Amino acid sequence: MSRSAPLLVEGADASPLRTRQAVSAMLLVAGCAFALVGLADIALLWFPPRAGNVAWEYATVGRTLDTLPMPTLGLLLIAYGVLRQPRPTRRGIALVSAVFGLWGLFGLFLAFLIFTAAPAVLSQTPPGAVEAMRRAALRHGVQAVLYPLAWITIAVMVWRSRTTEATG
Repeated sequence: MSRSAPLLVEGADASPLRTRQAVSAMLLVAGCAFALVGLADIALLWFPPRAGNVAWEYATVGRTLDTLPMPTLGLLLIAYGVLRQPRPTRRGIALVSAVFGLWGLFGLFLAFLIFTAAPAVLSQTPPGAVEAMRRAALRHGVQAVLYPLAWITIAVMVWRSRTTEATG
């Protein structure tokens, strides 16, 4: 007679409890690794700081925007790992939601920096490089708008899930 793990029944997504715990743990570990590596990349971009140098600020913010997918992917893996735990806690869900909310505020700060620095940098760009600089400014402007919107939306979605997912 074999012993099987108890099942959590959730529609077609019924899976053994142990498997669900293992998958959740793997997602959390991978998410932390991606988030920490991405945050380390971002931190290294900002040191040594040269505040007041508009070209440095613009370039650093632009490179930061280009680097954001890695820590965002990590945070998404963490969020999914928390939500897919056999019994997600309200505290864990609230923490993930708060992190995405703070990430959204950080994105708004980057948007402010990029939109204030771009005109000054464009005015100092040599004539032969203006077109390339405009394209880069447009790309960074789109990133600076869409990333914070996405993160704040995710924060709200995760927050709302606390009523349907969490146990206590």
